[in-house]
Amino acid sequence: QVGGEVWARVGGDNNGRPVQVFARAYQTLDADTGPTGGDSTQGWVGVRWKPFTETNLSLEASRLIAIGDAARDDTMLRAAWSGDVGGDLRYDRDSWPSAHVYVDVARLLEDEQTYAVADANIGWTWVTSESRRDTITAGVGVRADYDSLRTEEWAVAAGPRVAWRHWMGGDDVRAPGSYVDLSLGYYAPLGDGPRDEGVVAALTFGF
Repeated sequence: QVGGEVWARVGGDNNGRPVQVFARAYQTLDADTGPTGGDSTQGWVGVRWKPFTETNLSLEASRLIAIGDAARDDTMLRAAWSGDVGGDLRYDRDSWPSAHVYVDVARLLEDEQTYAVADANIGWTWVTSESRRDTITAGVGVRADYDSLRTEEWAVAAGPRVAWRHWMGGDDVRAPGSYVDLSLGYYAPLGDGPRDEGVVAALTFGF
């Protein structure tokens, strides 16, 4: 898939509990089954809220807009949560253990369809530059997804994963607060579900 999102914050930070409005669109470039290219282009507009300051939980309500001929119009309710250990840049060590977990659940109201995705990885992170702004993380990842309308509702896959991260910003007083992250992994199915098999690459900008 390829796509993007634009968003704007409504009412400021609200003590770490911001409200955002957004618009996004995604397109499937390649798939074993189903539409690809322009026919698969799906749009969204909606609002999301982070209700807790200390927990990275996001609640979202959006309207799906069919841009491509094979896309759909629907209403979606969604909740996403993530947590990590060892994800921040450290200055007291040159390497350290790291782990990350992401869970995403969505319900399409008109199609009465439920999606769920879980992604977890554990590994080891090394500082790779004299400026201490670059790190490499190597480890293993596990991915699981659920689709209530599929014959095989669950699919689980696991495999090796490597990620490069470059930290930006900061000064003599403040640590870098933003980054670009490029990850690459290969996932083999656990069981009979083949839909999570293959190479997964992701480019992430964090601010």
